[in-house]
Amino acid sequence: MKKELFSPMEIDAIGEMMNISLGSSATAVSNLLDQRVDITTPEVSVVEVEDFSIGNLEPAMGVEIKYVEGLEGSNIMLLRRSDIKVIVDILMGGETPEEEFELNDLTISAVCEVMNQMMGAASTAMSDFLGFPVNISTPVPFELENLQEFKENHLPIKPGYIVKFGSEIVKKRDGLSVEKVLDKYGIEDNYILAVGSIAPKKNYATIYKAYTIMMHKYSKTKIPQLVIVGGKFGGGFLSECIEKDPLIARKIIMIAPDDEELDILYRSCKFTILPTLYEGWSLTLPESLAYNKFCLSSNVAPLKEIAGELVDYVEPMDVSGWAEKVHYYANNPQKVEEYVSRIKAEWTPITWKDCGKTVNDYLTEINSESSHEETSVYYDMTLAWQLSLSGAGVSGILRTQLLLARYLCYKSVSYTHLTLPTNSLV
Repeated sequence: MKKELFSPMEIDAIGEMMNISLGSSATAVSNLLDQRVDITTPEVSVVEVEDFSIGNLEPAMGVEIKYVEGLEGSNIMLLRRSDIKVIVDILMGGETPEEEFELNDLTISAVCEVMNQMMGAASTAMSDFLGFPVNISTPVPFELENLQEFKENHLPIKPGYIVKFGSEIVKKRDGLSVEKVLDKYGIEDNYILAVGSIAPKKNYATIYKAYTIMMHKYSKTKIPQLVIVGGKFGGGFLSECIEKDPLIARKIIMIAPDDEELDILYRSCKFTILPTLYEGWSLTLPESLAYNKFCLSSNVAPLKEIAGELVDYVEPMDVSGWAEKVHYYANNPQKVEEYVSRIKAEWTPITWKDCGKTVNDYLTEINSESSHEETSVYYDMTLAWQLSLSGAGVSGILRTQLLLARYLCYKSVSYTHLTLPTNSLV
């Protein structure tokens, strides 16, 4: 894990979340010990496992609590022997001589209860903050006598497999022209494209604010129309603001085309934007590059890993930055063409066949290391099934699931025994 894995904004968000949850923890411990308990402002750091150290903490005791609902991961608290003695003495209402204090079942149980109260309060606070249930496991204590042993047992480096999604959509349908698609949705000739649902993480609120700045600052003819492709998942209020704001006046439109129409929209746009707050391996950025389209992208690590210097970046929440760069590239086509020339020369498109083969190879490798004679891989198609029942179009994650399943089942030369639910769509 690299230190640049998280942006400064994400580091601040983690710190604030820890501040809220540990503030609740401090209150819970204060009530338990009947003593005032204060905490400092959290300091967040990202380190490689091999670089992790605990200074002069050894010998010590650790308590691990895992998340069992809502979040994945665990919390580990390390306590010096002297800290444990202070806690136990307060709980017992006395003071044990240093030479008589020992870590036994009673003292360990006391520390586990304190940790349970702390993380129980923290999980409740996080649940309120995140808006969904967060539950924890029973505390598991352990003695810390050797740092390397601690890393191996509690900070294991699990094997990871890099999978890059395909970027092709569909071949152009006969009889479907650019003019028909643009007329159907009321799209101007000079438009830019954003592909992704109206969801909070896609950060269209920032783009909406950027457009209001541009409308006040520049001539309307110099501002490109923005076409947003995607559903309205959790973005109803923002969608309504965009649709009813007279200042914007169809400078931002939201549509839900099929894949053949999306193919046309990609080919015909001036460039694309991707203002997302965070991504894994993005679907839309490789798609844009596969169409030889310049993208104005959020400055987040996964997107920089994908595109490198082939696109330009803006800090996700920098409203003025987005306004300036959208206007700049819309009115300086020669700069866009410079990026396009580099994309054509340097970008290698990834096909879904390549993606399916990569996954199949990994599954074969994992299966060869298994002690079982035969391994079944279950592909969860619940989302595809539910969306099909609601009549949703085939796009985004649903398309990803179906294409990957297709190439795993039908395009691989050989593959691990793959089992899909009988009610799945393939």
